[in-house]
Amino acid sequence: MNTLSITLSLFLSTILSACCKDNRINSSKQMDIKNQQEIKLIIGTTTINLTLENNHTSKAFVSQLPLTIEMNDLNENEKYGNLSENLPTNPLRVNTIHKGDVMLFGSNTLVIFYKSFNTSYEYSLIGKITHPYDLEKVFGKGKVRVKFIQ
Repeated sequence: MNTLSITLSLFLSTILSACCKDNRINSSKQMDIKNQQEIKLIIGTTTINLTLENNHTSKAFVSQLPLTIEMNDLNENEKYGNLSENLPTNPLRVNTIHKGDVMLFGSNTLVIFYKSFNTSYEYSLIGKITHPYDLEKVFGKGKVRVKFIQ
């Protein structure tokens, strides 16, 4: 074999190896997405999907379903309500809250964020609303009753 053939062979095997590796990564990501659990939130006549984090906090939350919570408004960017039982926590400093984030503050305060903003607070992650586009309209002003079901 001459040098050009060897170089070409090495080049092709590197490209093929990278393609296969990328496919395995993409397949793994697709598998993770398919394995994510979803629950539903019902606010009035609107049903919203919530994709859960894979952690102890969200699993303990799901074990309490079905659940209906009266949620109050805070700062015109979030709804919060207290759970009857404490959940396991793993608080993280998230820095940025995104519209549609569902988190636990402390060990029993469930928070649904309907606007994005920066924060210095720590929360335990529960999940993310799949399509948070009209959350502000859906939640309205003041108190709201939210039903969580599987």
